[in-house]
Amino acid sequence: SSSSSSSSPPPVTHCEGEWAGEWGECTEACGDHGLKTRSFMVTKPASGGGNECEHLTDDIDATPCNRHRCPVNCAGKFSKWGRCSVECGGGARSRVYRVARGGVDGEQGVSRG
Repeated sequence: SSSSSSSSPPPVTHCEGEWAGEWGECTEACGDHGLKTRSFMVTKPASGGGNECEHLTDDIDATPCNRHRCPVNCAGKFSKWGRCSVECGGGARSRVYRVARGGVDGEQGVSRG
């Protein structure tokens, strides 16, 4: 008669895994809330009493990104045209652009015209 108690214990395999691939796209182009993420992938599960991975498959790691002020375009409007400088023959007239909000951080400047 054969005895099953003489079989050797299963080998101990420690979990192996890694953060899969590249970081994803940032959730925001600018501002205070941008995040990019990546996910964990278990490549070899633990068995035989081996150590479990620190993370599970599809655990998410997030890091801040694009955390800078958003550009603000200059805004304003032109005044009405002024009077012509001469009655006839080559005069000029002008108007003023009044800035209501100045541009910030490399955005479009004040328009001229």
